[in-house]
Amino acid sequence: GDMESWRYGQKNTACRDLEPERDALELDLLADFTALGKPVLGICRGMQTINVFFGGDLVQDWPGHSAIEGVDRLHSVQNAPSFLRELYGERCMVNSCHHQIIGRLGTGLEVLQRAEDGVVEAFRHKTLPVWGIQWHPERLTADCQTGTVDGLAVYRAFLSQAAL
Repeated sequence: GDMESWRYGQKNTACRDLEPERDALELDLLADFTALGKPVLGICRGMQTINVFFGGDLVQDWPGHSAIEGVDRLHSVQNAPSFLRELYGERCMVNSCHHQIIGRLGTGLEVLQRAEDGVVEAFRHKTLPVWGIQWHPERLTADCQTGTVDGLAVYRAFLSQAAL
């Protein structure tokens, strides 16, 4: 489901499957975790929620990134210098199954990865242990789809950071 658009200052033009209670709970959890300096990894909607939490907004509907008949799309992304570039190189292939994207980036966040059409696919907070990944690493393993990244590497990197 999508986050309620009023939470990032917009009228609803394309949000669907709204879950207000989930929005409130996730934003409360982010407040608690960031106040305590706890690590956070947001995937897909989780990344979007993190962006809204830090004052960013979303584009409510963006073509070319949603699943097709229930199957994830695959597309190339470019990695900025970061742990993602260390894991996957300058360019790599990831999956996609979302119709909303990051619009204005939240305060303190920096882009780590972009799709060829400019869509933000990953970010991190500059000072907090908070990461966001738009694609689904849990669906990409070394033996999963030829040509895509091994998504387990993201989890290993996150767990390594979380152990600090």
